[in-house]
Amino acid sequence: ADVGTAKVYAYSLATGAPVPAHDIELGAANASPTGLWSDGTTLWVADVGTAKVYAYSLATGAPVPAHDIELGAANASPTGLWSDGTTLWVADVGTAKVYAYSLATGAPASDKSIVLPSSNAAPRGLWSDGETLWVTDSADDRVYAYSLADGSRAKVKASLLAPANIFPRDLWSDGGTLWVVDSALWVADSAAGMLYAYSLETALLVGALENPGPDSFQGGIGVLSGWVCEGVTVTIEINGSAHAAAYGTARADTAERCGDTNNGFGLLFNWNLLGDGEYTVVALADGVEFGRATVTVTTLGEEFVRGVSGETQVVDFPDPGTEVRLVWQEGVQNFMLAPPEGIPTTRLGKPIHPRRFLENPGPDSFQSGVGVLSGWVCEAEEVVLEVNGQPWRAAYGTARADTAAVCGDSDNGFGLLFNWTLLSDGTYTVVALADDAEFGRATFTVTTLGEEFLQDVVGETVVVDFPSPGETVRLVWQEAGQNFVLAPLPESSAGQ
Repeated sequence: ADVGTAKVYAYSLATGAPVPAHDIELGAANASPTGLWSDGTTLWVADVGTAKVYAYSLATGAPVPAHDIELGAANASPTGLWSDGTTLWVADVGTAKVYAYSLATGAPASDKSIVLPSSNAAPRGLWSDGETLWVTDSADDRVYAYSLADGSRAKVKASLLAPANIFPRDLWSDGGTLWVVDSALWVADSAAGMLYAYSLETALLVGALENPGPDSFQGGIGVLSGWVCEGVTVTIEINGSAHAAAYGTARADTAERCGDTNNGFGLLFNWNLLGDGEYTVVALADGVEFGRATVTVTTLGEEFVRGVSGETQVVDFPDPGTEVRLVWQEGVQNFMLAPPEGIPTTRLGKPIHPRRFLENPGPDSFQSGVGVLSGWVCEAEEVVLEVNGQPWRAAYGTARADTAAVCGDSDNGFGLLFNWTLLSDGTYTVVALADDAEFGRATFTVTTLGEEFLQDVVGETVVVDFPSPGETVRLVWQEAGQNFVLAPLPESSAGQ
């Protein structure tokens, strides 16, 4: 439907070519068409100007006023339509609600109406497979999903749409059982004048690969992390090599999208295992991709650099006239923000239990930005890390081949992504527990930049004579990790 010409245009689904013989000229009162739906014989067209749904013969285009539906007073801003042949659902952008009517009589069916959440306050298109109702949102650039039976949020929902698909309107799917794997979801965009196609299987998987960020620098030991609403396994592929992530950690910020909070995943990864260069990271839930990023890895030429020390100052960061101190931390193979004074430790902790070990944070270490608490446990139902008495459930079960000799298997790693800037500057203690039994603790110093998440700043520095005399490394600020990370030296100085 086109609101500028008050006409419904037809296109070949196979080729996208116009089929003018099937176009329908709308009535004068139907000058502001929005949503469409058809049962194969009659086409219903919602009109936002008159708050009414008009009916037309699909074969001839002639109006069928006997099938018109007068909408309720609250449904004055209709957008998308969908019907199962008995009930007609009509989205309303003014009240953030999907209203239901009898298709045969036009009478309201209030018990089938669906109240949308605040995040879906700009509903546009509707489509359903008879069980789940999908609703596009033109403000959130997302497709939401609801149970058609009771209106509850469905756990599986569509993720963000394509970057150019910034004002989604209507949507439709072929939903054919013969094309379940290859079936597609089409989302119309009024701003771009385009019809975008998405894999129905992929598009209905909601999740995000948050770390590493796209086009970011990576080095040392970090966590590949994010969230996904529903899945049994989360796998991270790095240039095609698959690594199982621990999945199911608490992410309270995903409750609105997912309907629960146990959606976080994390994979502790030593970037030093890779050579310097560009890599592609792909995140998959049960084999279905939901995120990817290209990163540049810089290493120090060894899998784990031991027995070195180094520090530097970053001037005019984060603001002109200020500076921060960065100190090498062996446990994470990277530099961390540190207080202006203080002698850093270069030692790692020692296990107090032969089959369990808290590796990070190390004792008397410096912590900053978005970091990781990590280690390994041979066997446990859950691993919990208490930071000054506050418990946090760690992702547990990632591969640690170096534990096979001790544990008899390798799925023993645990990791917890933690934003140290949520804490104030000072000294803290972390206690590691496996099934409520303590197996490690460390006291460390947190240094922040005074904000929970620092944005829109840039900064870099070099560390000379590191890791050996005559060598130099470059450190660049990475917003996603809220810290400085190893980065390639400019070509002009790479050999210096």
